[in-house]
Amino acid sequence: MKPLIDALTWTRHSRTVARTFQSAVSRVSETAGAPAVSKGCRSGNRRCSRSRDLRGAGCPRSQPGVDEVFRPKLGALLLIAALYTISFLLPCAQAQPSDSNKKQFSLLRTQAEQGDAKAQNELGELLRLGRLGVATNDVEAVKWFRKAAEQGIASAQHRLGVAFYHGEGGLPRDWQEAIHWFRKASEQGYAKAQFCLGYILDQNSANVEARAEAREWHHKAANQGYALAQEQLGLAYLWGFGGPKDPAKALKWLRKAADQGSPIAHAHLGIIYQRGEGVPKDFAEALKWLRKAAELGWVSAQLELGKMFAEGEGVPQNLAEAMKYYRMAADYGDSGAQRELGVRFAEGNGVPTNNVSAYLWFDLAARSLQDAVNRRTTLAKQMTPEQIAEAKRLSALFVPRKVPSEESPW
Repeated sequence: MKPLIDALTWTRHSRTVARTFQSAVSRVSETAGAPAVSKGCRSGNRRCSRSRDLRGAGCPRSQPGVDEVFRPKLGALLLIAALYTISFLLPCAQAQPSDSNKKQFSLLRTQAEQGDAKAQNELGELLRLGRLGVATNDVEAVKWFRKAAEQGIASAQHRLGVAFYHGEGGLPRDWQEAIHWFRKASEQGYAKAQFCLGYILDQNSANVEARAEAREWHHKAANQGYALAQEQLGLAYLWGFGGPKDPAKALKWLRKAADQGSPIAHAHLGIIYQRGEGVPKDFAEALKWLRKAAELGWVSAQLELGKMFAEGEGVPQNLAEAMKYYRMAADYGDSGAQRELGVRFAEGNGVPTNNVSAYLWFDLAARSLQDAVNRRTTLAKQMTPEQIAEAKRLSALFVPRKVPSEESPW
């Protein structure tokens, strides 16, 4: 096979990389006041949206001045520029599969073609993930998953169910087919499939029997130690999904999920103690669980803590702590928190008045909140063109932080 990188390709990419680095250094020199790279929240499926509904959208908070927050050292940004440039080079420098990988892939395909169910499943997984130097190929992966699934391999049945659920690998989106394959894998005790089957059945909220069955499947997966099922089961008992509420059981399953690092479980344990859901109100215990959820990147917990400290709800009022948690939420891209930061800087509420910072946060929040658009327009009348330009520059550099994701069964 022709090597991926021959001399001509290497020369071409080397020139491109050199130009990219030179351009990056120039941009960095011009933008030494860029905001720190920030992370974003996980996508909202129905499970996530329920879990995040703790109190409300955003609460007031503030931050240090622009000069403190948005002017990291030039050396650090030069390093970022270098890493950014290298990212263009790495794909070019990737070697073709080794002889060992080629032999392993060839052997696996031969075994799969001879009807070996385990080999068919492994080949499907290899093609799905692009391992052994082989490019990802969803259509081929699904083909081999189907062959393995028809021979009773539970993990292949689960993957085929996922493909039907999402409409991947050339398959139509078909929930009935997804349920069919999830059920086959679930009956073999495959925890991920049990969770997925329970999840789909739970979405059929008009069918009481389906939601009750969903709870049963989540029980089976939770009893095997599957954290997502423990989390979902805890929420089902907390809110009464698929059966009566049971705060004691909610506490039990949410604690088990929290022990495995679930931020959703931590956040809801905090709310249980804060509101006294089946337990005596305990703000110290609520604070412990909410802090951990906030540290794990759960935005609703960050907002809740900000509100508690800003208003002195169950804790001594502490604006510095409130600012810390509201800023966390804003950095994760929460528009409500960004709007409140704008309000605080515009009004000098808890922080010195800073119109550039206020405009910056209103500008970010304005992407989804009309009130922030209106406040930004009003504030602009009090600012110089230079101040507005600086705030817009900082806003353009903002990148929301990303929450570390849990292992997905999908």
